[in-house]
Amino acid sequence: SSAGLGDLALLGGWTCNYEETEILDYVDLTITGGLMVPTSKKKNENKVFSLPTGNNKHIGFPLSFNVSIGLFEWITLGTHIAGTFFVDKRDVYRMHTAHDQQGMIALAQGNAKFHRGALWDVGGYIKADHIIKGLSLLCGYSYTHKNHDVLYPFDAVLFPSGIVNQDEQHYSWHMQVLHFMIGYDFTRTQDHIGPRIDLFYNL
Repeated sequence: SSAGLGDLALLGGWTCNYEETEILDYVDLTITGGLMVPTSKKKNENKVFSLPTGNNKHIGFPLSFNVSIGLFEWITLGTHIAGTFFVDKRDVYRMHTAHDQQGMIALAQGNAKFHRGALWDVGGYIKADHIIKGLSLLCGYSYTHKNHDVLYPFDAVLFPSGIVNQDEQHYSWHMQVLHFMIGYDFTRTQDHIGPRIDLFYNL
């Protein structure tokens, strides 16, 4: 088992709420960007199953774009687009030296420049807000994609780039998630403080 802090994200942004429309209730737009500081624990190359608690000391630049639209005073449509881009890092890495080598164990190690693939996230949702008194429902979908990592070894004879980058640990991956929420707002008009209960299920 292992525990540790993740990377620290410093974000800033701009948001706009537009309500001067006859058809829509409102349009909300939020754009954020910032810096991801590598405060997390890095992978120990001398331990087979060591895993970083963040982005393995890569500096990142997260950007996101969010839009939500209100309709009929009870429907909300929203979308989210985000990407995180990483700075290349030079370090000592364990790399494979033959086509038949796969898995987490690599005996040889050498200096290389590591290009960490960008991380993308796209999603959308529809929410029915207070449809029956305090009852609200939400259904959403998100798609996450991680681009292929690429290693550029300094010793191209011992570590041929074509072999090194066939390591499945550096392959791209993706994930699709369906999001469901049911919630109830117990707050009354005259209340300053009111409880709200939301139940989430992500498939």
